[in-house]
Amino acid sequence: MGTPRPHPTRPTTTARSSPIPTATTPKSNRRSIHNHNHNRRRNIHVTTASIRLRTTASATGGNGGAPWCRRRGGPKSRRGAPPCAARSSGSRSSSADLIVLVVYLVYRPHNPRFEVSDATLNAAYLDAGSLLNADVSVLANFTNPNRKVGVDFGSLIVDLYYGSTLIATQFIQPFSASRAGSRFVNLELVTSQVRIPLEDSKKLEEEIEKNTVTFNVKGVFRVRSKLGTFLGYSYKLYGHCTIVTTGPPSGILRGRRCITKR
Repeated sequence: MGTPRPHPTRPTTTARSSPIPTATTPKSNRRSIHNHNHNRRRNIHVTTASIRLRTTASATGGNGGAPWCRRRGGPKSRRGAPPCAARSSGSRSSSADLIVLVVYLVYRPHNPRFEVSDATLNAAYLDAGSLLNADVSVLANFTNPNRKVGVDFGSLIVDLYYGSTLIATQFIQPFSASRAGSRFVNLELVTSQVRIPLEDSKKLEEEIEKNTVTFNVKGVFRVRSKLGTFLGYSYKLYGHCTIVTTGPPSGILRGRRCITKR
């Protein structure tokens, strides 16, 4: 038998740890990178500012003018703007207001006046101490002081008061007052068995004895002033006349004070 051969042994290698090389950037390269990043950020800011300027210009109509109106299906930048219809209606309203102002300055309309030109106390007496019976004839005068404006009176109501109690009412048919003209209307205000407060009953008896009786004539009128052929406007007038007559049966007008206002 021969001698056994020894098994071959593999050479063992010892791994040495070597440091990982690190990249070192020169100072000049680092400066250039810093400048590049700074320029990039500045370009971003400039681009954002230019976008804002373009958006503002498109929203204001350019050159800092009035805002664009928003049309249906328009760009998104105009969706915050007011609708075109609203803008056009505002322009029409301004034009109409200007026309009304010019017309008003040309015509300078004044309110018509309501007055009592004459009055007669035909009868006034009491039943059962507090039931008033009275007959008062009134000549009402409606005056149009305007030389360029015609006036139409409609829905006229005249009330007669003694103290604070309404004792008679009369309606007047609509009519027109010419320019710088007047219209006289005869009113027959009759009351029968109208209860008044006891203090007013005593006051009426004293006034008849003193030959001075006081009544209040109040009117509410619907008026339309005509500025030319096509223009006009309507409003309400309130007339109030305090009249003083002598005692019945033929009491005549001794004094009056009238106010007409809107």
